[in-house]
Amino acid sequence: MNCSNCNTTFPGWGLTPPNLTAPGQSLSRFSVQVWAAATSILSLSGASTTGVVFSVVWKVNTGSKWLILNYLLLHFVTSAINVPVNVYMTALKNIMDRTPPHICPPFQFLYFSTESAIDWANLCLTVHRIFAVRCPTKYPSLTRRPVVLSMIGFVWIAATCPNIPALFHIGGYYSVTPAGRCGLKQTNQAVMVPLYTNATLLPFVLSVMSAFYLSFVLVRMRLTTHQRIQPNPLVGTLHVLCEAILRLQGSKVSPQFA
Repeated sequence: MNCSNCNTTFPGWGLTPPNLTAPGQSLSRFSVQVWAAATSILSLSGASTTGVVFSVVWKVNTGSKWLILNYLLLHFVTSAINVPVNVYMTALKNIMDRTPPHICPPFQFLYFSTESAIDWANLCLTVHRIFAVRCPTKYPSLTRRPVVLSMIGFVWIAATCPNIPALFHIGGYYSVTPAGRCGLKQTNQAVMVPLYTNATLLPFVLSVMSAFYLSFVLVRMRLTTHQRIQPNPLVGTLHVLCEAILRLQGSKVSPQFA
């Protein structure tokens, strides 16, 4: 996050090229080519892997199927569109010294919305799992299509709404950063800081907290189940003693000790 003349630039997230030491400084052609090649390979691998997993999940009939597909779709968009466009714009700026500014408003809106939606989708999936573990009798009601579609709709609404004002230059606007990538130029902190706190920080914190809670519940259930099925050493010792006494008396072991 850079601040210049009371304006704050929020660059897009992801793999970034080497930092610029001064505004307007160009990166070396070789460093940009290496960064672009490495990022493109990772992006292509991520998109291919996500596509394979998507095709597998599509054939599975589970209660959280559509939530998982929505989550995978968001990651596919990130790998197949967001990252390649960032690579293209950075290479175009630092190799050919060209910047297409008109691409930033729609692209950065998609970029920020996708990144925010990933956190919200992760939160919905975690909450879905918590209900499956803690309230198994009520869980089927969460697998109904209207409920699942409502959760997916909430994800997209919560992710896109904070990014709409910048499209109309309210509190800020999308523009090209010195490195050639798109970013958000903040002009009014009172408007943009609350919006992007709710769009980025809030879903991330909630998803992390819910994930820790789910992990705690699963570990606790595991320990409780282990304690129930593990034989008590004292009971085993008493069983052996009773069996020995009954054998000395010439009797058979009672069924309750068998």
